Amino acid sequence: MGEFSASEVEDVRLAVSPNGNAHVVFMTWPDATCRMASLYPEGAVMQNLPLGGRAKHPDVAADDDHVHVVWQYRPGGILYTIMYGQMTNTYNGSWVTT
Repeated sequence: MGEFSASEVEDVRLAVSPNGNAHVVFMTWPDATCRMASLYPEGAVMQNLPLGGRAKHPDVAADDDHVHVVWQYRPGGILYTIMYGQMTNTYNGSWVTT
């Protein structure tokens, strides 16, 4: 699905949609970034989850239309917020904003 460099990878989660698209979310150290690798018939895509800043403990679910991701996000300070993101479940799909 792709290659990247990280000291540690944690919280690896997999979702496969009914149409066969596969999505893996994970957190990397030392940058505390959550990423998602997606595999479609057209190829693989690797991307960071939306928003910059510290992020951890991602999880993923997928249906034919959308990929749903939740994670803990800390834009600054010491408190984390639970975030939700939705992306169209297509090759090079875009994040949906509401």
